[in-house]
Amino acid sequence: MKPLTESYPLRVSSRPIGFTLIELLVVIAIIAILAGMLLPALSRAKTKAQQIKCLGNLRQLGLANFMYANDHGKTIPYESKDPLWLKTLSENYAQVDSIRLCPTAPYNKKYGELGTAVSAWVWGNVINPGTKEPKWSGSYALNGWMYAGDWPDGVNGYPKTQNAFRQESDIASPARTPVFVDAITPDVWPRSPDRPARDLFLGDAASSPGLSRITIARHGSRPNAIPQKHPPGEKLPGAVNLVFADGHGELAPLEQLWQFAWHKDYQPPDKRPN
Repeated sequence: MKPLTESYPLRVSSRPIGFTLIELLVVIAIIAILAGMLLPALSRAKTKAQQIKCLGNLRQLGLANFMYANDHGKTIPYESKDPLWLKTLSENYAQVDSIRLCPTAPYNKKYGELGTAVSAWVWGNVINPGTKEPKWSGSYALNGWMYAGDWPDGVNGYPKTQNAFRQESDIASPARTPVFVDAITPDVWPRSPDRPARDLFLGDAASSPGLSRITIARHGSRPNAIPQKHPPGEKLPGAVNLVFADGHGELAPLEQLWQFAWHKDYQPPDKRPN
């Protein structure tokens, strides 16, 4: 019998240490399948979070707007030489500067001065020294009928001013009257005959100052591509965020935009114009 201190020969396995090529490929395939399942869900969660943040921004802008009206006894004046409502509210309420951009539509110099479904508009050429980006840019529009009725009356496509909401008391249906909305320009004057933009990515600022500036599929259409040649008469895909005069905000499908009370004498059309 061998003493306990004497070692026995070890058996060495002939199996190689580590993964075989087939095992490695199986692991890679499993990781790819899991990623394919998780990434769309993560993308949807991110898109939803951006939409909620955008809606929160609009509610804060709506609050700032009515704080201004209460403080000054009238709605925001129209100042075409300055950055319109954005400068007015920013100078009175500092937090406005941090909520002027939708996370889905930040500033992007690629698109120039007009906004798109995924980028902000730019007003003027003042540069913010901290960010090196335009100081007066934003993703939202003020309902132009909320100005104090002092824009160019009937000039260069501007509507007549008699339907403006000059004071809070002029708003008969606050739960149906939009104040701020996702848009490609800083202000809009919607009217019931307005036709939607055909290009739901770029919108249309040239044809009218109204709803064609709002009919952009900024929310609610992903992961599908945003239509740039939408057929007339077909249902509009996508949605935009709005905040209303009673303070509530909502995500509204583009098809519903004609049903809100945009000005004092607004009458919703029986059928959305084509």
